[in-house]
Amino acid sequence: MKVSDKMLEQVNNGDLIITENKNKVLKYFSSKRKLINLKIMTKQEFVNHYFGKIKNEAIYYLMKKYQYCYDIAVTYLKNFLWIEELYHELKQNNLIEENPLFKKNIKRIVLLEQVDPFIQKEIEKYEHIEFLEEIQNNNPVIYELETLEEEVNYMFLTISNLLKQTTIQKIYIIDYNKEYQNMIRRYSFLYHIPINFNEGKDIYGLIEVQKFLKSLENNSLEEALKEITTKEILNIVIDICNQFSDCEDKNIFIEIIKQKIRQTKIYPKKKKNAINIASLEQIEKDNYYFLIGFNQGIMPLIYKDEDLLSDKEKKKKLIFTSDQKNKLEKMKIIKLIKNTDHLFISYKLKSYSEEYYPSPLIDELELQVCRPNIKNYSYSNLYNQLDLSKKLDSFIKFNEKNLDLNLLYHSYPTIPYLTYDNSYYSIANSDFQKYTNGKLLLSYSSLDHYNRCGFRYYISNLLKLNKYEETFMTLIGNLFHYILSIAFSDNFDFEREFEDYIKDKQLTNKEKFFINKLKEDLKYTIDIIKEQDKTTSLKNALYEQKIFVSQNHKIQVTFMGIIDKLKYCEENGQTIVAIIDYKTGTPDINLNNSIYGIEMQLPIYLYLAKNSKLKNVQIAGFYLQKIIHNKLPYQKENYESAKKKLYRLDGYSNDNIEILKQFDSNYSDSSMIKGMKLSSKGFYAYTKVLNQNQMNKLEQLTKEKIKETTDNILNLQFDINPKKIGQNLIGCEFCSFKDICYQREENIVYLKEQNYHDFLGGE
Repeated sequence: MKVSDKMLEQVNNGDLIITENKNKVLKYFSSKRKLINLKIMTKQEFVNHYFGKIKNEAIYYLMKKYQYCYDIAVTYLKNFLWIEELYHELKQNNLIEENPLFKKNIKRIVLLEQVDPFIQKEIEKYEHIEFLEEIQNNNPVIYELETLEEEVNYMFLTISNLLKQTTIQKIYIIDYNKEYQNMIRRYSFLYHIPINFNEGKDIYGLIEVQKFLKSLENNSLEEALKEITTKEILNIVIDICNQFSDCEDKNIFIEIIKQKIRQTKIYPKKKKNAINIASLEQIEKDNYYFLIGFNQGIMPLIYKDEDLLSDKEKKKKLIFTSDQKNKLEKMKIIKLIKNTDHLFISYKLKSYSEEYYPSPLIDELELQVCRPNIKNYSYSNLYNQLDLSKKLDSFIKFNEKNLDLNLLYHSYPTIPYLTYDNSYYSIANSDFQKYTNGKLLLSYSSLDHYNRCGFRYYISNLLKLNKYEETFMTLIGNLFHYILSIAFSDNFDFEREFEDYIKDKQLTNKEKFFINKLKEDLKYTIDIIKEQDKTTSLKNALYEQKIFVSQNHKIQVTFMGIIDKLKYCEENGQTIVAIIDYKTGTPDINLNNSIYGIEMQLPIYLYLAKNSKLKNVQIAGFYLQKIIHNKLPYQKENYESAKKKLYRLDGYSNDNIEILKQFDSNYSDSSMIKGMKLSSKGFYAYTKVLNQNQMNKLEQLTKEKIKETTDNILNLQFDINPKKIGQNLIGCEFCSFKDICYQREENIVYLKEQNYHDFLGGE
């Protein structure tokens, strides 16, 4: 809120001022050279002094007593004033820091902000005055730009012109949404206009902080702190730990420390000669402000009834409801527009991914909209050259000649257009040795990465730039795999194992709902697998089998894989084995691309099983089994029968009846293996079976592809060579680095579509 001098003239000695713009008040009294005894507080500071401030120990108290996770405990504490039972409980346990003298020393309250009715009611007990700012009648022009990039560029052009008449310290960008962040950084560089961003760097992701948290699980705090070597970071972490030094439960202590560190940032020192970012409450006279992104849903913000306390409860407890917040937010923007002398407002019609609409306040306030004609190329050589390159692209590729093309081209005749070479230049063998530590560990995924694109493997598997982050879906996948690995052991307790696995996970209410729904699905999956096991003679099972196969190369090379389940039995000196891998996503069953070393999960499991501790292995089949299903396909039979079909194994079976029937006694019309059916004339055409010769060829092909890929890696061949099969550029599918390799048409390797019968034999 903008604070006028007229308001401040009425302030007396001993007054308590509540405002979000402290600087304005302090500047006013400083300019008057007037000594006056005042207290100046924000709304939150007033609440902390008047009603009491929650002590840090309260988080631990709620987590310990009620087994709340950190987020739930914090949410309750944020609303403690309005939850009477909680308020009294915290007071009884001395968890609220109170200032009994504060209320006694209040003479008069000067209110420059609108506050919740609950707080307003308390203020009215004292002598008080309220200053509701009058709305002036400024009508700034609103600028409409086609794209987000054009909007940001126009802002910097305007700033460049503005710097001819004012200093950079008087120019502010009003706090923008995250969507603009990278683009503003980019144009700050292009125009050489420095900006002090209100953005800190997360310390949670720092390697030394991660080492500290890992060490804290098994060591003392003092020992764990030795992992942090940066003095600034060490002091921050020590301060956080000191706040919760009374926590007796180490697990809760670690969880609190972890969450507090997640919320902690370090901020760079602000530059003196730079544009600053301002909040809506920090507007001051004589400064220049840019409000970008004046779009529907953004300006003003829209609050919804989705807090811990519903709007109905808020109304009873005299708290601003979402509707009231929306009205206040709208009024705050209107006051900003009407009361700010030097305000530049703009909005976009689209970004890279979606379309936008202008803020409805434009029509409501009857503001003039202008479509600026951007023709100024005088402020940024970097931008001009970039723009010229874009226009040359359009001209060369599509014969589209922009009116400004000649002007720009004559201004920059020696522009380095299309001179960038994206080629991979081989690393030194010494660097390779450093990256691998003299040992190369390969797996199905690394083999697949390499054969899809060598550069993809280099970035992801060698440099390890593809940082792993556990998402909710990966959590679900890991949970299902863990439970199924122990579900068939003696003394298995489903409820205990399930709850133990998720108890320390930070889950939203939505995620908790889904995980409880999936809990029943997991029980059903276990029951289905037990039912399937009734039809097999392979009664022995190995779960989560890690299999390592050493390779003969100039350095130590090991091929490794983890097979979810090996069903087996020993008979007549041989071990009949069925390979099963669980899938929570959509299984891809295809041997056609094996000839290229791509999508070889099942062939690799065949290879690993042959090299396991089991002796004289005969493969009954190798399969993927989907264990999470989000929809039921249309079926003529009843629901239960249709649902069971979803859990059938999908893969390839041995066509040797004597071996196959050991695995599935109902092989002639199987309810366990998808598509497995036998007539008097033999297997149906759609049945996926391989004869022993094909099995042997597939195993041999797998060996060759592993050796070929390993040789290429050891020879440091990491070219940008994404593979394309048919219409699918499979080399770039799900690649996290496809935006930085700048692959060109000549980099793409076109592969012929294959049928596995062509290279394995058979029909």
